[in-house]
Amino acid sequence: MSRTDETSSLIIRSGATEWNDVGRLQGATDLPLSDSGREAISSLAESLPEDAVAVVLTAPDEASVATGEILARRTGAKVKALDDLREIDFGLWEGLPEDTLLERYAKSYKQWQDDPGSVTPPDGESIEHLEARLFRSIRRAIEKGPRRPVAVVLRPHCNALMRCRLQGRPLSEFRSLLEDSELVEEHTLTPGDLDRPATVARATS
Repeated sequence: MSRTDETSSLIIRSGATEWNDVGRLQGATDLPLSDSGREAISSLAESLPEDAVAVVLTAPDEASVATGEILARRTGAKVKALDDLREIDFGLWEGLPEDTLLERYAKSYKQWQDDPGSVTPPDGESIEHLEARLFRSIRRAIEKGPRRPVAVVLRPHCNALMRCRLQGRPLSEFRSLLEDSELVEEHTLTPGDLDRPATVARATS
């Protein structure tokens, strides 16, 4: 018998945008799904059982909401956009291709890639602030109501941070999770899974 505080969950990376497709750094900038992003999410939705989830929690940007709506059409789930699930704000780095980032911000950007908890993008958001609002919001959502299966749709950096937490991996492995091709992971969430900041594990080997 499952524990009463457990929630069956799908952690889903929202579909790609044109900036994702061409390698521009996208954080808080709100863009629609690209054709490739819509196609990938439609394919994912078709692979899910019709009763896979009852609720889709999604970041509030256009691409994430569209991702949630595609999943909802397949499963009949309700879609709820939560502002605190929004993607990290990269400040002055926003929209720049990687070669420009390495030219203008070589030291700080490389440091962020290796250990995102150790540096904050100029005029942007720290990883500590991101994880605090992200995990708080998801915890509140899964604590409410019956333990119905839920999908959590997140933009790529939020998705990678969430997967770090749930897999018990240090932030030094954040980039590898960000760059892999996984669109969905299955997890059984409890509120306690979202208590300890992932940044605490930065020095873990």
